[in-house]
Amino acid sequence: MKPYTYNFPDGTTSEVEVTDEMYEMLINMDEEERKQIYNYNRHNVPLSVFTYDGKDFADKGADLNEKVIKKEDEERVRIAISKLTEKEQELVTLVYYERVPIVQIAEEQGVHKSAISHRLQRIKEKLKKLLS
Repeated sequence: MKPYTYNFPDGTTSEVEVTDEMYEMLINMDEEERKQIYNYNRHNVPLSVFTYDGKDFADKGADLNEKVIKKEDEERVRIAISKLTEKEQELVTLVYYERVPIVQIAEEQGVHKSAISHRLQRIKEKLKKLLS
């Protein structure tokens, strides 16, 4: 039996007696975890620490306020789309979220691609009114 010190995520530790076999296994697991953390930190460094020719790679313009505004805009668009008819929502989902080509949608629905384009145009106008 050997004493093994277990480190909890909250920073506390506890020492327990384990068999020699279990001790070796735990030590190997600790070493693997240490290597994974080392490799992760070695390969995943924020761009803010790098400069090249005196230029920073970090985007100084991106801030939390912009992210909040973008999230609010996305929510407004989601709400506006939810006010469309079921068929209109389906078409928006196919074209803009699933990236299905208009030609393919037209073939599946047995209509000309211009019919799908016209529907999309009407949907866009409807969304503009809902979002204004």
